[in-house]
Parts: sequence; C-alpha cells; structure tokens
Amino acid sequence: PATSPFWAAFGVQLRDIGFDRNWLHGAREHAPELPAPLQATALHWSTLDDPAPAATAARFFMLRQSQDAASILGDALLREAAAMGLLLAGEDNGLWQFPFNFEIVNGLYILSDLPGDEPDCVMAVGGTTQLLASASYPQEDVGSALDLGCGCGVLALLIAAAANRVVATDINPRA
Repeated sequence: PATSPFWAAFGVQLRDIGFDRNWLHGAREHAPELPAPLQATALHWSTLDDPAPAATAARFFMLRQSQDAASILGDALLREAAAMGLLLAGEDNGLWQFPFNFEIVNGLYILSDLPGDEPDCVMAVGGTTQLLASASYPQEDVGSALDLGCGCGVLALLIAAAANRVVATDINPRA
C-alpha cells in the first residue's frame, strides 16, 4: 500500500540524495518542450558524467540503466524493494535494474508499468496528465473527489491535497 513505512522511507531517501522535482526540473531545463522520447535522451546526456547521487538515481529510475542500487537506496531499502519485486537483479556484477516507469509530479514519486502487451498494464503519467490535472483540480477544498479510470493514480494523488476523501478506481484491478 502507498502508506506503508517502505514508501515513506523510499521518498525520504530520494529527497535526501537530492532526487526531487527541483533537481529533475534543472536537469530537463534545456529541453522542456521536447517530446517524451527526446526528453529521455536529453536526460541521458545531462546525467552521463555526473557522479551525484541524484544523477545516478535518474539514470536508474528514469532511464532504467543498471546501477548499484544500494548507493541510491541504502542496503535496507534495497533488500525490501527487491523482495517487493520493484528491482531486478542484473547480470552485471551485482548491479540492479528498475523495471517500471518513474516520474516525479509535484513532488510525488509515481511508478507505473512499462508499455507492453499485458492486459493489466497500469498506465503511466502521459502527455495529457498536466491538462487533466489543470482541468480537474478543485478551485477550493472539496469534501470528496472521484478519479474514474485512474491508471497510475497521479490525478487522485494530486487532488488529495484539496479533498477530504478521494476514491480512485479503474477497470484494471492492478491499477
């Protein structure tokens, strides 16, 4: 569940190493209007020789390059993430792989499936997410909100800041 101690510690660790929306914005500032595939290429080049932990995290989580995940998460979180299936043991000298999409949206770390043929693939944050968020965000606090067809749940999570209760549902039970 999203409220487990693991997820709280995961977020704290990523923020502690500087991997947050401000860092990502700075890494992408030279190419903010590029289509998603080109943004990944721009992020690759901007982090290529950067030894900072945030750059290593970006290469691992967002570009899915094999890395020493212990240097990003620490040993305890690494073990728990591997046990949960969030990380895959790589074939290269103890390096790990991250098999999901990863985005940072308004300070939230959002995971979703990689596109594929699986019928229960959880939809990622897409190009229309910002438009939908702008159109659906309440102008004042509300009692309840519904995110119908929530996919990875990013809109429900964003709207939760202005609602006492949010229900997010999708035809896909995995979502």
